[in-house]
Formats: sequence, C-alpha cells, structure tokens
Amino acid sequence: MTLSPVLRYKATHNPAEAHQIARLAPFLGIPNNGSDKEVALVVADKVQQLVDELGLKSTLTEYKVPQTQQEMEAIAERALHTNEGDQFDAVIQIVKGLY
Repeated sequence: MTLSPVLRYKATHNPAEAHQIARLAPFLGIPNNGSDKEVALVVADKVQQLVDELGLKSTLTEYKVPQTQQEMEAIAERALHTNEGDQFDAVIQIVKGLY
C-alpha cells in the first residue's frame, strides 16, 4: 500500500534517492531516457500498476481506517517511532494520500 507513494515522495524530494529508484527502470522494462526524478516517478507508477493488477487493496479507506488527524498521526508515529520533525510531517502527508 505504501511502496508507490513512498517512492513518489522520495523521487520528488531527494535527488540522490530519485537516482537510486531510477536505477530500477531497466529491470521493469522502463526506458531510462529522462531525468532521475521523471524515471523514478514512472517506477512508482509501475509499482502501483502491479498492485492494481493483483487486485490488492491500496487505500486506508478499503481497510476501514478512520480518516481522522489523530489516526493519521498515530500511523506516522508508529512508522517513525517519533511524532516530531520534518519526516513526521512528510509521513502525515503520505498517509493522507492513502485514503
């Protein structure tokens, strides 16, 4: 559920991580003919496509997780083992996108 959104976040926020993600392109049959960010975003799309093709649930709504600020903060805190800092805020944004 989170792999594609996390790849997308890393591709758009960290050039070094975008480069590492883009290195997966040849293994997924994706031409590596754009910027690292562009290619990494295509990798994220390909991962989401696989999830969809497999018929897997890909939203928190499908798992009936309440869409409250308290719940989103709890998920982020469990993921990071803290509720402070820029990473916490970034994970909150990723979680919001999972609904």
